[in-house]
Amino acid sequence: MTPTPSRPDEVKSGRVLVRMPISMHEALSRIAQAEGVSMNQFIGGVLAVAIDWRAEYKPHRPMEEIRHDLTWEMWRDKMRGPAGARAPG
Repeated sequence: MTPTPSRPDEVKSGRVLVRMPISMHEALSRIAQAEGVSMNQFIGGVLAVAIDWRAEYKPHRPMEEIRHDLTWEMWRDKMRGPAGARAPG
């Protein structure tokens, strides 16, 4: 059964269930653990960067620049904020 799409004015709960391959789940868990954050914090950070990237994306940008924006290091640095400090979470 396909769920009914939510209404634009509906208040969101902040919870999302995402189905993924076990291998992806394991990889996300390992990376989050290595970074010392929860998997929720890690995935939330990745999604935040994806939203920023989409908002900033311009078709005329060189592909190499776009690839760089999608790297783990860029996300990690963005989450840490100034001077390598960890973002609150």
